[in-house]
Amino acid sequence: MTAAGPLLRIDGLDVSFDGGRTRVVRGVSLSVSEGECVAIVGESGSGKSVTARSVLGLAGTGATVTADRLELAGVDVLTADERALRRLRGGEAGLVSQDALVSLDPLRRIAAEVGDPLRLHRRAGGATRSDRTIAVEELLERVGIPRPELRARQYPHELSGGLRQRALIASAIAASPRLLIADEPTTALDMTVQAGILRLLGDLRDAGSSLLLISHDLGVVSRLADRVIVMRAGEVVDQGTAETMLAGGRHPYTTALVRAVPAGVPRGTPLSAPPSPAIAQPTSDRDGSTTVATSPWPLIEADGLAKTFGRGDDATVAVRAADLAVAAGETLGIVGESGSGKTTLARLLLALATPDRGEVRLDGEPWSGVSERRRRSRRRLVGSVAQDTSSAFDPRASVAGVLIDALPSETVASARRSTATRLLADVALGPELLDRSPSTLSGGQRQRVAIARALAAGPRVLVLDEPVSALDATVAAGVLDLLDDLQRRRGLAYVFISHDLGVVRHMSDRVAVMHEGEIVETGPVETVFRAPRHPYTRRLLADVPRLPGQDGEAGQDG
Repeated sequence: MTAAGPLLRIDGLDVSFDGGRTRVVRGVSLSVSEGECVAIVGESGSGKSVTARSVLGLAGTGATVTADRLELAGVDVLTADERALRRLRGGEAGLVSQDALVSLDPLRRIAAEVGDPLRLHRRAGGATRSDRTIAVEELLERVGIPRPELRARQYPHELSGGLRQRALIASAIAASPRLLIADEPTTALDMTVQAGILRLLGDLRDAGSSLLLISHDLGVVSRLADRVIVMRAGEVVDQGTAETMLAGGRHPYTTALVRAVPAGVPRGTPLSAPPSPAIAQPTSDRDGSTTVATSPWPLIEADGLAKTFGRGDDATVAVRAADLAVAAGETLGIVGESGSGKTTLARLLLALATPDRGEVRLDGEPWSGVSERRRRSRRRLVGSVAQDTSSAFDPRASVAGVLIDALPSETVASARRSTATRLLADVALGPELLDRSPSTLSGGQRQRVAIARALAAGPRVLVLDEPVSALDATVAAGVLDLLDDLQRRRGLAYVFISHDLGVVRHMSDRVAVMHEGEIVETGPVETVFRAPRHPYTRRLLADVPRLPGQDGEAGQDG
């Protein structure tokens, strides 16, 4: 805190929409001092982003914003005119949002996007075009973008997700703002890319920048925050030092958020707090692990799978010589960065793509390399759950229609609705949702409906491709508990694909690590996490954000 007080001070902030009928932020107070990182955490809809954007006068169209005090760098944001707000935006505070592909204009080159703050804020050193060109390349280099002179001439779609996010940070810091507002800056990024962004934000903080960090990822928060503010339903319910909050805080909701983090939680231990009565409690051995009945015989196995897209110089090897096997009641986790081949491998296992070499067998019988007509009667044995539930359902269908459509054709017509009701009960949802459109459900409810649909035909194998990456921590915890319970009751084999190593470690018996289309390491999950052999695995594990007190051995041995 400076002699003049905090850089940012908010007292009694209220934000509402629809002429005051929908109140989304209620009496929020917080401050950020020079060189301090304050994190706001909470689930979607808690008011985190609206609070942060109100600082810049960007609460949203139709928003009514009131406060006892809303000051940034000594400027009253509530009474400032548009010209004064433009000076604040970029000049005193920069904004880094989650989706850089949307935040960056797809029709403008990176140089123009990063150069705008330099042009608008002359004190930033961008008085002339040549000055701005030099400054843009220096900024891109500063945020770790290789070959900045090339990247400056490119469009956003020509950059990877990590490079786009770095370009957005370069734009946000171009005019040397005193406050950087980072709204979920790493949510859509791979673990190693995320680690690079966190190091960059940490360097900016260490150099004197103040950070207001918005995140639902407590591992990310633990890397950067000095203080943590917990929001729920538009209100601050808990706050304190990062150490206090990440140890569980004082409010039950904070405790639930911390408990929902899967990293370091033994296999089979519920993450929900309190556990839902619809989720059965695991039977634990003395060491805390859960005994899950498995079979020594694989339900699904792959030998030497390979898949290449394109030809000649444009050829991309997506999967090379992949071997795996998963038995009943067992979970194989597959991890790796974007582009490592995880999703292509999933499509090969589901027989939605044809391998160039190798074969897949289902319950000992050929699965790939045979006609779809021969596969059709066994399609019901393999189900899938994808990440994006918002586009996974027919928008014209009700929940009942989605589930009934997935039932085996021999299901008696008069029993279909009651069967759909039982499927909902299996995923801890009530019959009142049957006539609802999936678009009206919450993210967690939609994902449970997606799981119910995958179970409708009675599969023995489920391929789960990033099934909880789009969900808030506590919602994801409930879905993971549900999957664990279903596996225990039905003896399902899971192929669990994720970039979140904490989730994979919690859910898996064995893990396969993919890099550039190749499985570079595989083995029992604790063996791989505690003593990884391959350099890529060690690097991947070293980048995992952890809460204080969590197991830090992963990636350090071997």
